[in-house]
Amino acid sequence: MTTHIFRLQPGDIIKFDGEPCRVVRVNESAAVIAIRTPAREFTTLGGKRVHFQPKPRTAHISPNSEVEILNR
Repeated sequence: MTTHIFRLQPGDIIKFDGEPCRVVRVNESAAVIAIRTPAREFTTLGGKRVHFQPKPRTAHISPNSEVEILNR
Protein backbone atom coordinates (compact mmCIF):
# COMPACT_ATOMS: atom_id res chain seq x y z
CA MET A 1 0.00 0.00 0.00
CA THR A 2 1.42 3.37 -0.97
CA THR A 3 0.94 6.42 1.18
CA HIS A 4 0.25 9.79 -0.40
CA ILE A 5 1.30 13.05 1.16
CA PHE A 6 -1.52 15.03 -0.45
CA ARG A 7 -5.23 14.32 -0.59
CA LEU A 8 -5.49 15.19 -4.31
CA GLN A 9 -3.55 13.23 -6.94
CA PRO A 10 -2.88 14.01 -10.63
CA GLY A 11 -5.64 12.54 -12.79
CA ASP A 12 -8.37 12.85 -10.16
CA ILE A 13 -11.72 14.22 -11.25
CA ILE A 14 -13.11 16.64 -8.67
CA LYS A 15 -16.25 18.72 -8.35
CA PHE A 16 -15.19 22.40 -8.32
CA ASP A 17 -17.86 25.14 -8.43
CA GLY A 18 -20.44 22.51 -9.35
CA GLU A 19 -18.53 21.25 -12.42
CA PRO A 20 -16.28 18.22 -12.87
CA CYS A 21 -12.63 19.26 -13.28
CA ARG A 22 -9.42 17.27 -13.77
CA VAL A 23 -6.42 17.62 -11.45
CA VAL A 24 -3.43 18.22 -13.73
CA ARG A 25 -0.51 18.58 -11.33
CA VAL A 26 0.06 18.47 -7.56
CA ASN A 27 3.03 19.72 -5.53
CA GLU A 28 3.57 20.81 -1.93
CA SER A 29 2.07 24.28 -2.43
CA ALA A 30 -0.78 23.83 -4.92
CA ALA A 31 -2.87 21.53 -7.05
CA VAL A 32 -3.49 22.74 -10.61
CA ILE A 33 -6.93 21.94 -12.01
CA ALA A 34 -8.22 22.30 -15.57
CA ILE A 35 -11.65 23.94 -15.82
CA ARG A 36 -13.55 23.34 -19.05
CA THR A 37 -14.64 26.41 -20.97
CA PRO A 38 -17.84 26.21 -23.02
CA ALA A 39 -17.60 25.67 -26.76
CA ARG A 40 -18.10 28.73 -28.94
CA GLU A 41 -20.26 28.81 -32.01
CA PHE A 42 -20.84 31.74 -34.32
CA THR A 43 -21.64 32.66 -37.91
CA THR A 44 -19.02 34.37 -40.07
CA LEU A 45 -19.72 37.30 -42.38
CA GLY A 46 -19.86 34.77 -45.25
CA GLY A 47 -22.72 32.92 -43.53
CA LYS A 48 -20.70 29.87 -42.51
CA ARG A 49 -21.25 28.36 -39.01
CA VAL A 50 -18.02 27.97 -37.03
CA HIS A 51 -17.67 25.86 -33.88
CA PHE A 52 -14.52 25.60 -31.75
CA GLN A 53 -13.54 24.41 -28.29
CA PRO A 54 -11.15 26.76 -26.44
CA LYS A 55 -8.46 25.26 -24.23
CA PRO A 56 -9.39 24.82 -20.56
CA ARG A 57 -8.44 27.49 -18.07
CA THR A 58 -6.44 26.54 -15.00
CA ALA A 59 -6.81 27.30 -11.32
CA HIS A 60 -4.58 26.66 -8.31
CA ILE A 61 -6.09 25.20 -5.14
CA SER A 62 -4.65 23.61 -2.01
CA PRO A 63 -3.46 20.01 -2.51
CA ASN A 64 -5.40 19.12 0.66
CA SER A 65 -8.65 20.86 -0.35
CA GLU A 66 -11.89 19.44 0.95
CA VAL A 67 -13.50 18.97 -2.47
CA GLU A 68 -15.55 16.02 -3.64
CA ILE A 69 -13.42 13.49 -5.57
CA LEU A 70 -15.60 11.83 -8.20
CA ASN A 71 -13.37 9.00 -9.47
CA ARG A 72 -12.44 7.22 -6.21
